[in-house]
Parts: sequence; structure tokens; C-alpha cells
Amino acid sequence: MQPHDPKMSDGTTPVRRDSLHRIRLDSKGQPYIETVYSKTISLSPEGSIDQEQLVNERFYDCCHSAEFPLGGRCAEPGCFNVSCINCFTRCSNCNVGLCLAHAHRTDVDGRMSVFCSHCLDAWLRRRFWRGFWSKILSPFVTFNDSK
Repeated sequence: MQPHDPKMSDGTTPVRRDSLHRIRLDSKGQPYIETVYSKTISLSPEGSIDQEQLVNERFYDCCHSAEFPLGGRCAEPGCFNVSCINCFTRCSNCNVGLCLAHAHRTDVDGRMSVFCSHCLDAWLRRRFWRGFWSKILSPFVTFNDSK
């Protein structure tokens, strides 16, 4: 579908076409052109002047309509996703903004936490080494699970 195709009736002759385009970035950072608005004024076979306006509804990268309030932009390197307020979240450790694709949800001490990829790697390393050393030292040291 072209943005200037008349939709009212077949056989119309376009007299004037206007359009508004926006350059956006995809998830890989590459620019692409998005048609935001187009208007066609055409002459019908019956002699009437027909006017048609097309307006694209905008969506965030989380697939929710742009009528929802803006949440924020993902802070992961190379990610250009913008999410609505319902889908946008922050890392539990460093508080950077995250989109749905980069929010890693993990159970930490019985509660769900959200981590960015950097903090998740650090948490997994810490958990591995804590388990490793507790296995090595368990014959010699008694660990209490008091909190």
C-alpha cells in the first residue's frame, strides 16, 4: 500500500498529494523513513473534488499505542527501543532504564528482581563463586542461614 493511493473510488485523478515523513532508528540503529501523515486531493470521474487524509497511529517499540504515556528509552548498549510507562522498567541494582527485551527478571531471595545484562552477569558470577566456596569450605566451616 502506497501512502498516496486514493481509497475513495477507482478512476480518480490525483490533483495534489502532501505527506509528512519521519526518520526513525530501528532496533539495530539503522535509519528508516516512516510516513506519519498523507493527504490526497483528487478529481473523481463524476467531477467532484475528493479529499482523503491518512494518519498513521504511532506505536512504541513495546507494541503499545503512543497514546499511553512515555516510559523511557532503553539504556542497553546498541538498543534504541522506547517503551510505554507500563512496559518500561529499571535495573534493581544500577537503576538504568530497560525495555522488555533487555529486562532480565530473576528470583533473588524470594522476590523478583530486574537486572540489566551487566548487573545480571555480575550477580550470576557472585552466586557461582558463593556456591563454589561454600561447597569447598563446608567440611571445615558451618554456615548459618540467619538473615
